Amino acid sequence: MCTWEAILGRLSFLSFETYAETSRYLITTAAAEFLYDAVAQWKARHNLYVDSTSLAFFKDLYPAVEVRKYNSGNENSPFAQIMNAVTAYADSFVAIAQKYTPSDGALAEQFNRDTGVPLSAVDLTWSYAAFVTMSQRRSGKYPTSWGSRNAAAPPATCSASSTKGVYVPATAAGAPNVTSSCQVEVVFNVNATTYFGENLYVIGNTDDTGAWNINNALPMGAGGYTSSRPLWSVTAYLNAGETLSYKYVRQENCNQPYLYETQNRTLTVPACGSDAITQEDAWTGPVGTSGNC
Repeated sequence: MCTWEAILGRLSFLSFETYAETSRYLITTAAAEFLYDAVAQWKARHNLYVDSTSLAFFKDLYPAVEVRKYNSGNENSPFAQIMNAVTAYADSFVAIAQKYTPSDGALAEQFNRDTGVPLSAVDLTWSYAAFVTMSQRRSGKYPTSWGSRNAAAPPATCSASSTKGVYVPATAAGAPNVTSSCQVEVVFNVNATTYFGENLYVIGNTDDTGAWNINNALPMGAGGYTSSRPLWSVTAYLNAGETLSYKYVRQENCNQPYLYETQNRTLTVPACGSDAITQEDAWTGPVGTSGNC
């Protein structure tokens, strides 16, 4: 499977200096959109894998990066700093397009990268379309999930009777309807004293919080954990306007069973365009004990 990290490690177009004498608004804003998409996926996945192929790309943006897995954590964690660096890199492509956009906002097919003079077709539809989709990604508006998490496993053998297909009318020529919803950044903070080897998760009734399946719950980070404030934290992107029922879960060491909070919490996600919100909670429920394995 081709990951975002692998793709970034092999793409050569992500440098404005490599363009010819002329550049296109389309590819410039598309580069930014690609990076915004990648950041959104890493945040939704709550981790980032840096391998030998993608190392050079990430090292240009975050010199301290290493070949390893980075898990999400607080705003000062390496994961968060890498996300900020990639987002800033995406913004730099938008700045180039802005620099060479005429005062009347007209987007031609190309522009001279030294003088900014519009070239080729005037008012090219693709240029405007690329700007619109880039702007949607930058403002946190992404297509709704295709439901891949709940997709049925492929059959062991392929034949006419292997599996029954389901026909669903196409929407927007097969693409999700990007105007149907948007997501809002939500930070979950919980004070929970833990022992070394114990982990915390957030689980809820929506697909983005695991749909009450512990295998899909959101792993929390303890980068801000101190003796005075035993903080566990995770950042999630949830559908605007939805009502979330959630709780925190302790994962014990030595194959002990999970420990769930004794209450369900409720959160109503703000409307589209709202600023990020933070949930400040304190653990309520049984406390774990190390199995000493």
